[in-house]
Amino acid sequence: LAGGLLATNKVFDMAINPAVGLITDNTPQRFGRRRPYLLLGTVIGALGLIAMFSVPEGLRGSAATAYVIGTLAVASLGYTPFNVPYLAMLAEMTLDPIERARLVSYRIYALAGAQFAAGGLAPLMVGGFGGGDDAAGAAGGKPPARNGLQSLSRHRLDAGLRLSWPDEQDPGAAGVFR
Repeated sequence: LAGGLLATNKVFDMAINPAVGLITDNTPQRFGRRRPYLLLGTVIGALGLIAMFSVPEGLRGSAATAYVIGTLAVASLGYTPFNVPYLAMLAEMTLDPIERARLVSYRIYALAGAQFAAGGLAPLMVGGFGGGDDAAGAAGGKPPARNGLQSLSRHRLDAGLRLSWPDEQDPGAAGVFR
């Protein structure tokens, strides 16, 4: 079941990524053609992640499966308009292929480090928030695990907003990521 859910999500991505690239390539905007989509993707993705970890109580069977598919689709729908323009911006920042490779390498190293840290810290976070049992976590004076995951989603929203919104103090900032 889990493999089917993830495969469905990847087929969805395969269909929508080229469309988002085409749209962002042809969008003239005051703040640059990529930034509005970074903002849009950040908001949608954060809402999708918050919903993903806020499963309504009592949801079972096909209703729970439909909920997971829906929240996964919303999170993916937010990831695509953020990630496609973000990656396109790397190619637009410089014409030098060595400098472009250096930019991409920073992104990959940061991503690998974050994945390593998240993989190592996730079990500690779940244990620290009650072992996945909200009642046990609350009884032990710990917030439910979903509160920690929602907090991480809010931090993603904040970081995305900072990246996508131009700095008012720097009038050239909006032109950097066109």
